[in-house]
Amino acid sequence: MPLPDQARLDALLQVQDGPSEFTRMQAPPRQATLAHLRQWLDRLPWLESILTPHGFLTGIAHTKVRQFAVEAAALDVGDMRDIHPPRRWSLLLCFLAQTPVQTRDQLVEMFRKRMQRMTTAAHAHLRELQDQHRELEAQLMAVFAEVLDEALQTPEDDPAWGQGVRHILATHGGAATLRAH
Repeated sequence: MPLPDQARLDALLQVQDGPSEFTRMQAPPRQATLAHLRQWLDRLPWLESILTPHGFLTGIAHTKVRQFAVEAAALDVGDMRDIHPPRRWSLLLCFLAQTPVQTRDQLVEMFRKRMQRMTTAAHAHLRELQDQHRELEAQLMAVFAEVLDEALQTPEDDPAWGQGVRHILATHGGAATLRAH
């Protein structure tokens, strides 16, 4: 492995003004808010800019890469520094190969949870609207029943029938009020 790549891997374990890059890579995703989703989206380019590990892992079984990545994820910075460099670099390379994959999986899960919350909220809002409209429908049916009762008691050609219907509508707020709902 070239010296610059070895130095870059070792730099992941340096602690300066906050957590090391290795510790940041180990961080689990936060709650599925829009801000956290954007932060996790920004994480992908950062992870991919560190070092491209795939050229170094050619010929190593995928299961072995995953096993080493899990081992690296279980260690803290101090424990990782204590490991002899060739093995430490192998663990870090495997961790670097798996972390973007896990980040994408976590992004999908965060998106799924966010969409589920939005769907649940939309269903609740829909139920509220349906309840409101159910009440309005009951009021309209009551007014219609009164109009129908008036119509059945009045001969068809009686001009007083129209006045009776207008009177019923006026007692319920007028035709314009009923149309507005």
